[in-house]
Amino acid sequence: MNKLKRQTELIKLIAKEPWQHTRKDLAQRFMTGEATLNRDIEELNQKEYVFAEDNEKGLFLGSPGWNELIPLKDAALRQMEILELLQRFRKGLSITEIEKRIHSGAEGETGEKTVERMVKDLVVKGLVTRQGNEYRLNPTGILPPLQLNEREKQIFYEALKLTKALSPLPGIIPALEAKLNVSLPQDEEMETVFVQGRTPSHNMRRIHICNALEQAARAHRVIRILYRREREDAAREIKLHPLGIVYYWVLDKWYLTAESKNGIRTYVVDQILHLDLEEEYFERKTDFDLKAYYESSWGIYRCSAPTKVKVRFYRKYATLQRVREELRDREHCSIEEDEDGLILTEDVDGIEEIAVWLRGFGSSAEVLEPPELRDKMRGEWARMLEMYSKEEQNDFSGTH
Repeated sequence: MNKLKRQTELIKLIAKEPWQHTRKDLAQRFMTGEATLNRDIEELNQKEYVFAEDNEKGLFLGSPGWNELIPLKDAALRQMEILELLQRFRKGLSITEIEKRIHSGAEGETGEKTVERMVKDLVVKGLVTRQGNEYRLNPTGILPPLQLNEREKQIFYEALKLTKALSPLPGIIPALEAKLNVSLPQDEEMETVFVQGRTPSHNMRRIHICNALEQAARAHRVIRILYRREREDAAREIKLHPLGIVYYWVLDKWYLTAESKNGIRTYVVDQILHLDLEEEYFERKTDFDLKAYYESSWGIYRCSAPTKVKVRFYRKYATLQRVREELRDREHCSIEEDEDGLILTEDVDGIEEIAVWLRGFGSSAEVLEPPELRDKMRGEWARMLEMYSKEEQNDFSGTH
C-alpha cells in the first residue's frame, strides 16, 4: 500500500470508528512502523487534518483538511480567493469590499491592511488593475478561455498538481493555478443553485470539494462520500448519484443534492470528510431539474405543496433595501411598494425556513398570510417577551 492510499484509509478508519484506534494499533493494522504512522499523521496535520487523542490514546478526526497532495500557503489561497471574487464582480471592488467578502480563516479576521498587501501583490504580478479605489481583473494577465473537454481539463489539472509538487520554482505554480481557475468557464451548465439571499463567504477548501461535486454531477459520475452528520458521530461511507450543489445563505453552508436507493437527499458539504470518484456512471432522470426542484424552497428542505406567503415590510432602518437585495435572485416572488413599505407575495415550500429569515427583521416585518406562519411568529415573539420579562423581574428582585 502506497503512502497516499495508506493516509486515505487512515482518515476513513479513524472517522468511522472514533476513539477506537491508537497509533500503535494503526501501525500494526497497516503493517508499518510507528514512526511511519506518526509521519503520516504529521503530514495530514500539515494538510490541516485535525486529530484529537483521549486519555487512552484513542484517535478522533476533529476536522477534515485540504485534499491536495501539496497544501498551498494561506497567502496563496487568499490571493486565489481574491481573484475568484474579482471574477464574479467584474465592475471592481474596493479593498474594504474585498475584505468583507473573503473567508475568515482559523487564525482570525483578515484585516484591510493584509488584504491590501495581497491585492497590491496581484497588481505587481499583472493579474489585477486599479481604477480609483476599485480593483478589477486584468484581462491581459489572465489566460484566455480554454477550449477543453471535461477529460482534458481533468488531465490538465492533474498535470498542474504534479508540476507543483516537482517544480524547482513552486511559487510560480499558485499564480498559474489561479490563472487557470479564473479562465475556465464558470457559468456554463453549472449544477449550482443559490436558493436565497446573500452571496456565500469564500473558502478555497470548500470551493475545492464543491467544484469536484459539481463536475461529478455534470458528468453523471457516481461518487462515494465519507460523511458525518454530527461532530461526535461515527462517519459512514455512502454511494451516491450527485445531482448538484445548493447554497443556503442563512447558515452560510453548501449542500450536496444527491440520489441514493433511499431517494433524493441533501448532505452538508462541510460534513463530507472524504470524496472518492467511482469508475462508474449513472443515467440521470430526464425530468429532473435542480433549479426547478428548489424554486419554491426558502432554504434546502422540501416538504409538501407550496403555501402562499404574504408579508409586509415597513419603512424602518434599511429594511426595504435589505429585502430587495436578498430577494433579487428569486424569480417567482412578487414585491409591491406602497406608502407603508413593501409587500412580498410568494408560494413557499416550507414555512419553517422563511420564519427563520423573517425573525431577523424584528418588528419591521409583519406576516399577513398564512395564519399558521402568523401564529408561528406570534408564538416566537411571545416566548421572547416572556424571556426578557423574566430577566427584568430578576434584575428588579436583585435590587432589594
